[in-house]
Order: sequence, then structure tokens, then C-alpha cells
Amino acid sequence: MVPHSQSTHLTGSPDFYASLIQSLREGVVAVDRSLTITLWNHALEQLTGYGESQMLGQSATSKTLQPLDREGRPQDAAELPLARALSHAESRDAREYLKHSCGYRFPVETRTFPVRDSDGRIRGAAQTFQAKLNRWYAPPSAAPDEVDPASGVLARGYGEQRLNSILQASRHFRRRRGLYLIHVAELTQLERRFGMDAEQAAISVCGQTLQHCAEADDILVRWNRAWFLCLAPLADAGDLNVIRDRMQNVLSATSFPWWGDPVPLTVKVGAVLVQVDRSLLEQAAEAKALAESES
Repeated sequence: MVPHSQSTHLTGSPDFYASLIQSLREGVVAVDRSLTITLWNHALEQLTGYGESQMLGQSATSKTLQPLDREGRPQDAAELPLARALSHAESRDAREYLKHSCGYRFPVETRTFPVRDSDGRIRGAAQTFQAKLNRWYAPPSAAPDEVDPASGVLARGYGEQRLNSILQASRHFRRRRGLYLIHVAELTQLERRFGMDAEQAAISVCGQTLQHCAEADDILVRWNRAWFLCLAPLADAGDLNVIRDRMQNVLSATSFPWWGDPVPLTVKVGAVLVQVDRSLLEQAAEAKALAESES
């Protein structure tokens, strides 16, 4: 039988806690007082695509992950949750949008808190990350040719059928919805500069971002070469523009890696409140015009 004092020493050893942190399902990062990353666990490697060896020693304010706030806006270095934990002893729960090493964006729920020594002095800070669980997937009933291979969302033909069915049902079961047309601009310029593979990479990273950020009840369609369509339920009519702005912010902060360098994208979103007495194509054309009018 192990003596009590020896057992306490074993479970309290640094190696034990290091192993415990590495075995967690939640991503965990820790920083010192200078915001230098001192811990990056296995779950965070899997979540972000960045390995521990890449991240240890980096500043938490570097552009690697480029965290966006709940509304998809960039955060100043001083306002990052880890920085606030150090400067204001602040603990905070939040939603952020991280950038994967492949360039797409995905939402996470975070918890940030200061780390104190035995005397109560703040020696660093830690942040945990949990991925959103209800990401969008193509419905199981969709055949392979009904899913757009470049983006992973529904192909136009099948998607349009589903959209029309939903709008038809909405005549009887009224549910407020927003229709969003998403324009991946400058695809022609990307193709001319980098080739067709670059265009496919741009469409892929937008499709992955939409799939990670959309709600399970949303409908995502590759509308044509440079356009996506999203039909999303709304709790309130005022949510239409809130979701549009967040969608545009997050998608505009995506990029795709090209020979080691990130290539940023220009994305514009137009939105209309769905009216059941108007056709899908008419409303999609209106949302498209609104996106094109964005400066």
C-alpha cells in the first residue's frame, strides 16, 4: 500500500498535471505575464491545426489564430481575454472565431482566467476552448451529386428544390427567415494570378467556414461560381442585419494558404427578409443586388 504522503506527492507532481492537461478534450493554452505561450495541449492542436512546437514561445497577440469576437470583429491586443485576465484579473466566458491552419474560420466557446501563485499573485493566464457541436452538415438524404464537391454545401439543383419546399411550407407554418447571398469577389483575378487551383481553394475555405458557423437548421447552397446562398431562421426581424454583418466579418477574415503565404479573400453579403408571396429567384436576385452594392 502506498503511504499517504507518497501518494499526495505523486498526484501533485508537475508531470501529473501536465499529463492531465494534455488528455483533456478541451483545448487549453497558457501564457506568462508577457503573453508568451507556455502551454498548448493536444486538443488545441487538433482544433486549430497548429502544433505545440509551432506555438510555444509565440506571443498570444500574434496573427496566427487572429481571434475574432462574438460579432466577427478583430480584437485589439489589449482587449484579448488573456490580456484582460493579466491586466484586470478578469475571468470571462465568450464566443470567439478562430482561424484554422487551413484558413477557414470556426466558432469556439472560451473560458479565460488568471493563474495565481501560492501568494495570490498573478503569474499568467489560461484559456480553454470548446468547439461548437452543432455545425452544419449536408443532409444524409443528399446523394453525392447533390453536394457541391468544391465547397461541401448543397449543389444548386438540389439546394433550390429544398429551398422552394421550405418556402412553400412557410405559407402554412409561418417562420421568420433571412435569405443571404454571399459573394466571393475577385475569383477571376485569383484564377489569373494563381491558377484554377487557387479559385478552388478560395471556394473551399468559404464553404468550410459557412459549414462550421451555420446553425443546424440553415440551408447552404453553392448558388453559382462565385456565390453562396444561406437560408437561416430568425428569432427576430432585427437579427437579419446582425447575422449579415457577422457573416461578412467572419468570411472576410478567412484566407487560404498558397505556397506558405495566406491569400486573403474579399467577401460581400446581401440579405433580405423572406416573403412567402415572392419567388425564391426574385428574392435571391434582390439579395444579390444588395451584396453587389456594398462598397
